[in-house]
Amino acid sequence: MASGLPTVCAKATGSDALVVPGETGELATPGDPAAFVAAITPLLQDRARRQAMARAARSRAESMTWSRALDQLAGHWRDAREP
Repeated sequence: MASGLPTVCAKATGSDALVVPGETGELATPGDPAAFVAAITPLLQDRARRQAMARAARSRAESMTWSRALDQLAGHWRDAREP
């Protein structure tokens, strides 16, 4: 995503927090090559879709900063502290 490309990755812990299916990339079932082919093929065939997803992927990657991650973590700590 940081390279400005849509991401196709396995549906696994954490990947759904990074990739927005149909917007910044696609998620495929782990261990299922056909699922990866099904996710990649439309991106290869549709340049406009690929470019739109690439722009969205880059934008999402740019929004993921260490500062933002620390702010979110601090928010979780505050929430956990409150009765």
